[in-house]
Amino acid sequence: MTALEITPSAQGGSFILSLEGSLDSRTSGELEEVVEKLVSNRTRDLVVDCGSLCYCSSSGLRVFLLAAKRFDAIGSRCAFASLTAPVIEMFELAGLLHVLAVFPDVESACRQE
Repeated sequence: MTALEITPSAQGGSFILSLEGSLDSRTSGELEEVVEKLVSNRTRDLVVDCGSLCYCSSSGLRVFLLAAKRFDAIGSRCAFASLTAPVIEMFELAGLLHVLAVFPDVESACRQE
């Protein structure tokens, strides 16, 4: 498996985390740390760009669920955009496509209020 690269950026009023590589038990802790820092800073409107994520295990899904719950708890929102085929498959298997805010691309995720 390849490493996970997390690239932060901003678009409009949204904070973007672009993920590249594999999100698994070995790399999910890194993303969880970033999410916790964003929650501590009371970041508003997080969009997780999964367009370059080639693999997501159940450990990765756990971090995605954690992010959504933590952002909801502080009155912010967490959305997921540009899911690749392997990530869509994991979301479907876990029943998360209709539970989490999922958008076809980053631009549409940023436009959602």
